Amino acid sequence: METHEVTPADAKDLKLSAERGVVVAGVTEDSPAAKAGLKEKDVITEVNGQRVEGAAQFRRIIHEIPAGRSVQLTVWRDGRSQTFSATLGKAEERHNTWTGAAPGAFAFHMPNFEMPDMPSVDVGDMAMLPGGRPRLGIDAEDIGGQLGSFFGAPDGEGILVRSVNSGSPAEKAGLKAVLT
Repeated sequence: METHEVTPADAKDLKLSAERGVVVAGVTEDSPAAKAGLKEKDVITEVNGQRVEGAAQFRRIIHEIPAGRSVQLTVWRDGRSQTFSATLGKAEERHNTWTGAAPGAFAFHMPNFEMPDMPSVDVGDMAMLPGGRPRLGIDAEDIGGQLGSFFGAPDGEGILVRSVNSGSPAEKAGLKAVLT
């Protein structure tokens, strides 16, 4: 399921009383959201009775609920509030649902790129460009534990990109830092 923040235009078009909740921008076929009956342009205003203020909070709430658990979603649709029940999928399934997510969502695709030949200086196990900047042009850390689960990598496979250096090969390839 793809979601985005409620904008002033959304609030007006969808007849919302306030700019809060998250707008469903798309529902993946056969996903828990689709099975629950959620549709594009629904606005999720509560999860298990907890008021949803925005997209980051919504993602945090959902990711803190264990897989296989049922959740109650309060949804604004067609000018009225409705309640839906959904059973959350496994963390891997949740991650796969988010990989095509809207801007502002936490998932991303790593683009394919070839590393150009560049002069480097060996410093232990890490190749550095002259001036001490990492060769790829990213600031990253290993991902694991709760952070890995949050980002859909519960087995700790992968890295968390904190920043991408301007003009670096990583930036030229389209790599973006994670926004939380």
